[in-house]
Amino acid sequence: MLTKSYSKQMDTKQKILNYIITEGESSGAEIARNLTISRQAVNRHIRTLAEEGLLIREGDTRGTRYHVQSNHSSKKTPSYRRRFLTEGLEEDRVFNEIHHRLDLSHALSSNCLQIVQYAFTEILNNAIDHAISRNVDIQLDVQQYSLQFSIRDFGIGIFSNIANSFNLKSEYDALSWVMKGKKTTM
Repeated sequence: MLTKSYSKQMDTKQKILNYIITEGESSGAEIARNLTISRQAVNRHIRTLAEEGLLIREGDTRGTRYHVQSNHSSKKTPSYRRRFLTEGLEEDRVFNEIHHRLDLSHALSSNCLQIVQYAFTEILNNAIDHAISRNVDIQLDVQQYSLQFSIRDFGIGIFSNIANSFNLKSEYDALSWVMKGKKTTM
């Protein structure tokens, strides 16, 4: 049953996209009326299509119109991918390189940029200092309404590291050690 629901949702999104491609710039009300879909469903699908970069929204409230992103199939979202050696790596320099290459100041509000910078550098710092990994893979993707990043190390893991450092029996003991507020490898 889940497959049918998912398939129906994809069909509806495609119908909306095809309608706008065929008829040109349209409002949510026009799409709902002509495709006999509820306004709420149209709005939900349009929001998803806009997040995917396939539709552009112009105007506010009742005057909002939607049109197809020109050359949407060739539109690339800003992204960054790179593998680093962890030896001598500095998390703030990596973030500054990404910030500069992707022009994050333009893509994000200042408070979002600060949050992303803090989260990114803290996670990367943990991978550099505690993972005991030779490499780290970094990926960051910016889309119209979202930003996501991943930092992947190839190390032993935090709980294994703690277990080894303090001669604990297992990673579960290390987890308990941390949960009780005892020392970490720092």
